[in-house]
Amino acid sequence: LYAIDHKTGRDRWRFQTEGQIASSPALHQGAVYFGSTDGSGQEYRNCRLQLEQFLPLWFLSRSLALR
Repeated sequence: LYAIDHKTGRDRWRFQTEGQIASSPALHQGAVYFGSTDGSGQEYRNCRLQLEQFLPLWFLSRSLALR
């Protein structure tokens, strides 16, 4: 996941996930929220990143296995 500065066209920040980004990012109160899979495809993760310092604030994981 990455953000581009609209004035310069340069990267503002990048965040490497273990798997594919699975949703469109959403911005709310200084944070970006998005979903991704883990590298194995067994888990789905909801993620929140703080934009000011670009720190992961939390990850919520759940299994994709059928039970």
